[in-house]
Parts: sequence; structure tokens; C-alpha cells
Amino acid sequence: DGRVDTLSARLRVTSSLTDRLRLNVSGTYDDETIGAMQRFQRSQKIPATGYPTAHALKRLGLGN
Repeated sequence: DGRVDTLSARLRVTSSLTDRLRLNVSGTYDDETIGAMQRFQRSQKIPATGYPTAHALKRLGLGN
């Protein structure tokens, strides 16, 4: 799914800037992607669900 690739790529870029985390873009919303999302959410002080919530997507520049 192209949306997963876009989200994974954005998390990878954001993570590298915030805490030097690495994320492989696999096109699958797997444990690695969930962990990256949780770390991003914690860094933004929003609930760390590990899933692309509206708040997380907005902070990543992918939502309204």
C-alpha cells in the first residue's frame, strides 16, 4: 500500500531528525513501523498508540 510507504518514509525522516532512529521502508505496517510511530508520538507528547492517529498524521504533515 502506497500510504504505508509514505508514512514509513516520513517516520524515517522525522525519526532521523529527532532521535537518529532507523526505519526500513517495507510497505508493511509491521512491528518496526509501530515502534517508530510510538517513538515519534512520545517525542511529540501525544498518545503513543503506535498507529497513525489524526494527531500523529498532522504532526507528520500527512493530515489536515
